[in-house]
Amino acid sequence: MQDNIPKKTNYAAIIAVTIAVLISISAIVAAIILAPKGSHKDSELEQAEEALERSQRNTDRRQDMNYVLSAFTDYQSNNNGNFPEEQGLHGKFLENYILKGNDEFFTDPDGTMYHFSNIHNWADGKPQNYIPAEGSHEISVNYSAKCIEDDDVLLTKAGGKREIAILYALEGGAIYCGDNQ
Repeated sequence: MQDNIPKKTNYAAIIAVTIAVLISISAIVAAIILAPKGSHKDSELEQAEEALERSQRNTDRRQDMNYVLSAFTDYQSNNNGNFPEEQGLHGKFLENYILKGNDEFFTDPDGTMYHFSNIHNWADGKPQNYIPAEGSHEISVNYSAKCIEDDDVLLTKAGGKREIAILYALEGGAIYCGDNQ
């Protein structure tokens, strides 16, 4: 025969186990939330921010180089189709066509002044040792030249003296090549 006496449930033990489980779960969640962020994620975020800033500076440099090309075209149209002599690049050309009366310097986005240089060493119709070094802030001005898409060469001799091409080293190793063609 069975006893019809109800069994006594130990509610205190159930409550204690439930509280222990809730505390354990809370501790795990708190550890996940409050754990220091991994340097890997911070590093990736910093790299992405640096890449974005570098891209913006390079965009600004490309705009500056397009401005330079426009200044050469303006100079050419005001001077019987001629370009300024090399020694004049930092004189009247810079003052009248780049700065246009402003006292401000024409500077790279990092704040360093741009400067002009010419290529004089051509062999077999190709310039030799002409690529500006990254960070040099050198605008390589090349008369009677035009940009070409070639793995080894960016410039070639153009047909006449009215053509001009400029080169500028961008951050990350890329070279801007622009011409008036």
